Amino acid sequence: MGKFSNILIVTDLDGTFLGDDGVLLDNNLEAVEYFKKNGGFFTFATGRMHKNMLDAIPYPEKIVNAPSIMANGTYIFDWANGTAYEERFIPQTELSALLDFVRDSFPQIGIRLSCAEAIITDRFSDYIRIDLESAYKRGDVKILSFNEMKNMKNCYKAVFRGESDLLDTMRVAIYEKGLLSGISDSKSFPDFYEIQAEGCDKARGVFVLRQALEREHGKFTVYACGDYENDEAMLKAADIAVCPSNATDRIKQISHLCLCKNTEGLIAELIRVIEKQKN
Repeated sequence: MGKFSNILIVTDLDGTFLGDDGVLLDNNLEAVEYFKKNGGFFTFATGRMHKNMLDAIPYPEKIVNAPSIMANGTYIFDWANGTAYEERFIPQTELSALLDFVRDSFPQIGIRLSCAEAIITDRFSDYIRIDLESAYKRGDVKILSFNEMKNMKNCYKAVFRGESDLLDTMRVAIYEKGLLSGISDSKSFPDFYEIQAEGCDKARGVFVLRQALEREHGKFTVYACGDYENDEAMLKAADIAVCPSNATDRIKQISHLCLCKNTEGLIAELIRVIEKQKN
């Protein structure tokens, strides 16, 4: 038993754990190792799939010591044995109808799907090219026709990419058309609009992880860290909600702790705060 026993830290990546331009911060990495050596559990909750998470974290299995929440809570990935579980997919009929509407009404919007077999797109818009360049080189991206793409099964998440104002206009139109039956949605950044199966969010992942850890180790205190809209449910589900000072105003309002900017090492500061409270 260590000083951080029965504590789980779950953190978002961009704007939270990572520095600007996706930089891994040494003070965060060192603090996480110290936290784990003293009994704590640490993992990530991200909108990414485990395959394209490697673009941000080249060696996640060396950083985490608990499974990670992937694709906004649509599945859990155990890095220790390379398996996905608790998978939830977007209903195929609803996905097809939504993609038809977006392509007909907002043809300039880029679309990519996070599917069990690969990341799928039908064309490389400027935004999509930026997103998928590394994954495409690895062979993790398939380019299909639009008809093939819209009929994909086993889709965890759909991501729509474009200018923020245009995505907001599209989002309102999707609501007005009633196209979110069986689907939940969020923005993870101004120019990222994402959908997944209804009831799937990072909070669902926190619930699954907490139950698994508590069955084995007893009651846990969960600290969740995030900065944007798609982190809100996770922050509300945690015992302690934590955000960086660069978080949106809405996220700051619901957080128990608002600490330093992500560029200064949010997780390192959080672990110092937890340790001070323990002493």
